[in-house]
Amino acid sequence: TPEAQQALAGLAADPTQPPLQRLRATGLLGLTPTPTAESGEALRSWMGSEDVDLAETAALALGNHVKHRLAAAEEAGAGAVGAETEATQDLVEALIAALEAAQTSEVRIHALKALGNTGDPRAFPAIAGALATPDLAVRAAALWALRFLPGADVDALLVEALLKDPALAPRQAVVAGASFRDLVPLGPALNAMVRTYPDKALRLDIVHLLGASKERYPPGISTLEWVADNDGAEDVREAAEAALKPNTVPGPTIQVH
Repeated sequence: TPEAQQALAGLAADPTQPPLQRLRATGLLGLTPTPTAESGEALRSWMGSEDVDLAETAALALGNHVKHRLAAAEEAGAGAVGAETEATQDLVEALIAALEAAQTSEVRIHALKALGNTGDPRAFPAIAGALATPDLAVRAAALWALRFLPGADVDALLVEALLKDPALAPRQAVVAGASFRDLVPLGPALNAMVRTYPDKALRLDIVHLLGASKERYPPGISTLEWVADNDGAEDVREAAEAALKPNTVPGPTIQVH
């Protein structure tokens, strides 16, 4: 409710509160499914805080805030989408500006995570631009940040990175992010890499992805069957065999204190 968001904002803004409570309140403010414009403005203002932890948490939360506002607008109808797209323009621009102003790899990675949280096509040019860096950690963060963004242009960029990036980590970021996307555009590239990529870490990642996606992407089953019969690493073959088994519902987790 607006009242609950106002209370969270008050807690997060109160310097007399314990730091961990302020950070939790800030994060929660970005997770509400029906965020208010006032919450967004509060989060944007905290991005400039001298408290680095608060500023970083606010940026991540602001990305989530934008995503939830646009999702709520989609449920309300086309007119609401247009209005909210315009209303959140300044917030998206603030996140893009934070990425453009970043001077270190660590800051750029964090800014990419925040911008990716929006799932907003307006973030695509800025995120895609980060792929030009030789810093593989930044490239990996940029590819992960694309996971929520819709569009064929996004899929094409992910496919290109999966097939051609010279390092393992960015390719792994594509596979990790693929669990949030339609696998049909990525399927041929996943099939090619699981058959040919020399590092078994990536092949295992793809096996696990296809195993968890059998119902929504049935073509992956034939790929898993090929891997189970032909991969050169025993543990990869075993993982593919396990992935082909019917999915089971895990039992309750028992925690031992």
